[in-house]
Amino acid sequence: MSISDIIAILRKWMLLIIILPVLAAMAAGFYFYSIAAPVYTSEAQILVFKLHDENNVSGADLSLSANIINDFRIIVTTTPVLQQTAEKCGLELGQVRGCSISVVKIPDTRVVKITVSASTRERAEGVARALSEISKTVASEMLATDNITIIEPASAARQTGPASLRNTVVAFIAGLIGAAAFSLAVEMLNTTVRSEKDVERFLKIPVLGKVPRFEK
Repeated sequence: MSISDIIAILRKWMLLIIILPVLAAMAAGFYFYSIAAPVYTSEAQILVFKLHDENNVSGADLSLSANIINDFRIIVTTTPVLQQTAEKCGLELGQVRGCSISVVKIPDTRVVKITVSASTRERAEGVARALSEISKTVASEMLATDNITIIEPASAARQTGPASLRNTVVAFIAGLIGAAAFSLAVEMLNTTVRSEKDVERFLKIPVLGKVPRFEK
């Protein structure tokens, strides 16, 4: 199939190729702008280990720092910490677990970032604040260290999702590709002989002549 054949097919199915992506974009836009629940995110940063002498750092200090950071990341999402967080926020444990909680170490630092995403600003910010404070207290007791410090309290929650515009554009592009693929597939699977070009393509022989249709 040549490029000219593909262009001819796309022109033939132009109505579908126009309507389908528009409908897909409209449906996606309606869902993400009107129905989909918004997602709000709040972040807090905690310095998990602070060296007493920054000018004299030993290998043991670095190893201990890495171990404490790993332990802290696990402690943050344990059930006792989440339960205390729920009680402080006036929520059920299941509601806190329903939040998206991420605990990651910022590269090349001893800082851990706690990120909480929820369906409301209040819940995201409240859980992030309570979780950072409670995990600091619990980890300090469990790890027997006072070198855990909240250096950035929970930030004001900001809306991070859904990406309505991006999803609408993706739906439009998907509809466009789907319509084009469908039209090409239908034409390629259709083996009906409708012209001399079809005869030449299927039989691999030239057409020497054709008999016109005479009206009665």
